[in-house]
Amino acid sequence: MTASLPRQAIALAWLKSIGLTCIHWIRLFPVCWLIVALSLIVKENYPFSNNPMYARWEPFTYVLHTTDENDKVLLFENEFGQTAIKLKKVVKSGESRLRIQPGLSKEDRYRIAAENALKFYHEKRSPKVENPSTYQTIKLWQTDFWIEDGEVKKKAFVLAQYSPEGAQP
Repeated sequence: MTASLPRQAIALAWLKSIGLTCIHWIRLFPVCWLIVALSLIVKENYPFSNNPMYARWEPFTYVLHTTDENDKVLLFENEFGQTAIKLKKVVKSGESRLRIQPGLSKEDRYRIAAENALKFYHEKRSPKVENPSTYQTIKLWQTDFWIEDGEVKKKAFVLAQYSPEGAQP
């Protein structure tokens, strides 16, 4: 019986500590709801924002999209099974790998990287639609957006194009 007394004392102390912890959280419960309500009121305003404090909004951005030889838009995800965001990342990383080659301008590097990306996506094509396009040429368009004199300006141009082997011109 003497051996069980320390066990009972330990068990009693453990239950008491759990009880105190539960009481502590029950007291804090209204405070938690107050924090939730305050967060819903404040929303995404400084300093309670997910936007990093030292973020910088660039005055320039661009998007990429693909078309066929007749300039009919090909939805990249439907035609190639990947998102256009992934295409943009592939082109950017290809351009940075080409920086080590001397004599290439930035425009040439982007064009070469874009052509390589189009070839890659054509070869690895896995359409998400039943009847994918039967294009002869894929064109990759870049549309630049920037702010000038308080207005949003845009300029679209063909960055690269790829004609698969055996395609009829």
